[in-house]
Amino acid sequence: MCVSKYLMLSFWLVLLISFATYNGSSYAQEKADIRESEGALSRLEGRICDPSGAPVGWVKVRYFYYSGGKGQEWPFEGSQNQTTNMDGCYRFMVLAGMTYHVEAGGHNATVGVSKRFAAKPGEVHQVEDITVRPARSSVRGVVVDEMGNPVPDMEFAAYSRSFEPTRSVRNPYTSMKGEFHLDNILPDEPLGFCVITSRNTAQIWKNVKPDSQDLRLILDPVKEIELPPGWRFTGGLLSLSLANTYVEGKGLSFSLQDIEGKTVSLRDSRYMNKVVLVNIWGTWCGGCMREIPHLIDMQKKYASRGLEIVGIAFERDDSVEGWDEFQSLVNKKKINYTILKGGVEKRENVEAVLAGLKEFKGYPTTIFIDRDGKSKHIQVGFVCSTPKQEAWQVRQVEKRIEELLGN
Repeated sequence: MCVSKYLMLSFWLVLLISFATYNGSSYAQEKADIRESEGALSRLEGRICDPSGAPVGWVKVRYFYYSGGKGQEWPFEGSQNQTTNMDGCYRFMVLAGMTYHVEAGGHNATVGVSKRFAAKPGEVHQVEDITVRPARSSVRGVVVDEMGNPVPDMEFAAYSRSFEPTRSVRNPYTSMKGEFHLDNILPDEPLGFCVITSRNTAQIWKNVKPDSQDLRLILDPVKEIELPPGWRFTGGLLSLSLANTYVEGKGLSFSLQDIEGKTVSLRDSRYMNKVVLVNIWGTWCGGCMREIPHLIDMQKKYASRGLEIVGIAFERDDSVEGWDEFQSLVNKKKINYTILKGGVEKRENVEAVLAGLKEFKGYPTTIFIDRDGKSKHIQVGFVCSTPKQEAWQVRQVEKRIEELLGN
């Protein structure tokens, strides 16, 4: 027992010394970098406010200084950080002669960043107001299995369009009673709430309302989705959670010109009783361009079984010259499916051109339409950070196609 106690004390002592050494060396490095400057002190003062201009208290604030040769400067986090007071104010004492910027928010507010500025010797530098959006709403509930039994110790995560309430070194877990509670939710953005059911699977509930209380989330193996390889490090879960684009009413419809000037519509006989993939893309979009060769292969592979792919391009250069360059690129790629011109790439234009499409999030977006003309699935993005992820993404698309084509 005594040996165990001494071993434990030794472990914590080594850990404490390591932590102190790390922070001391980090602080010493900061001092060393700054000593090349004039060495005098400068005081930084500022205020954190919300979009209406009201002060935001109890928000974390930190400063960053820039070090490196001219043209190769890189920001390093300073050795001090603090929390704003009730008036949203903060103050730092720093060494002068360096360039700085200040950041606020993170855990309980969106992140706001000041412009870069130089701190002069002896001055009180008034940093511009930094705007953040406080995350002061909450959600609460329980995760249960199909029989209604609470599921304890389940990893979960939550995301909204502008904020990650569970962003930390590791995600939180449900309690022994299957309960969860998050008190740092933006009040005006719906959540994507995820329960990680195994190493590479999850179940996602989309459009969870802020301030939802007494939620009852039922795990259903049928609704589990496969996660991309390396999802913890590449934002795969984030993109899947926020992909809430949908088609309303009677379905998607459009009437657009192809690259030869012919008007094309989903009502054309060519698409009747066919499975159709409508791919929203642009030549300026890296993921879109990576996806094209796979779409070409899929058109070849499944055309005889009734697949039609329609690519609708939305470009940043909507001029005649821009579309001439676009047509040249399409010809060079030898695309074997229909390509239509959608116009400029702005979200409002995409939703105006494609009647029925709502909550368009980004490029590429692929809409899977069954033989009856109904939208059955929408994929936002093309995961391709690594070769394994790209192969996974192609498998997901082909799986959806196979399901819609049937035997």
